[in-house]
Amino acid sequence: MDWEKYWSDKSDDRRPDMTPEGVAREGREKLLHLGSGDRLLDVGCGTGKLLSHYAPNFRECVGVERSPSMLAEARMNLRDRNIVLLHGSAEDVWEIVDGDFDVITMGGVAQYLTPNEIAAFVMRATKRLKPAGRIAILDIIHSRKGVLRMMGLGRHKEVPSGLEIVMRFGVVFARWAAWPVIAKGRTFHPDGHMYAPEFFAAIAKENGMKIDMPMSMYYDYRFHAIMEAAR
Repeated sequence: MDWEKYWSDKSDDRRPDMTPEGVAREGREKLLHLGSGDRLLDVGCGTGKLLSHYAPNFRECVGVERSPSMLAEARMNLRDRNIVLLHGSAEDVWEIVDGDFDVITMGGVAQYLTPNEIAAFVMRATKRLKPAGRIAILDIIHSRKGVLRMMGLGRHKEVPSGLEIVMRFGVVFARWAAWPVIAKGRTFHPDGHMYAPEFFAAIAKENGMKIDMPMSMYYDYRFHAIMEAAR
């Protein structure tokens, strides 16, 4: 996948509620998992809407964003704050940031990363944590709940009819079955990479971390992976 081209003109954080009130509610929810401390690193900070809500809880925040257009908007919106913004990605972040962090977070990014990339990110992140620090990977698309959502289940007040469910299942299956043919070597599926909680539990165990995996309050098909050093 040519990520530089893909992200070159993106300017939408794709929040479930883009109003200031909606973003503030989502920021408060995520701070329940991030806590507070001296330094926070937010990988894939987008336009900085959530990062602006994290900043009061930390002495210094470092935001890293791959999209030049979203980074430019973040720099415009977050001037004169305790926030440093850098151009980079989950793959090269460790070469462009200095020092250790109390919290390393990544929100809405896991769907763009392969399993090997996520495993490598967590392994390197553990080496840049301060004592009692935590890694918070937020808004991961749940492999089972995500498929149900695409079928129209879990997001409607009224349950679809049996025929509608069968038809939607057919569409979902066709998209996944046809993707290897039309992908031409690209690994990123149009619905995004989906993950089972068990995958993150295994990564946490491999890195000597304990893990909590609550469901998101604002996406019925996403969950968070909150990792801390096992004591």
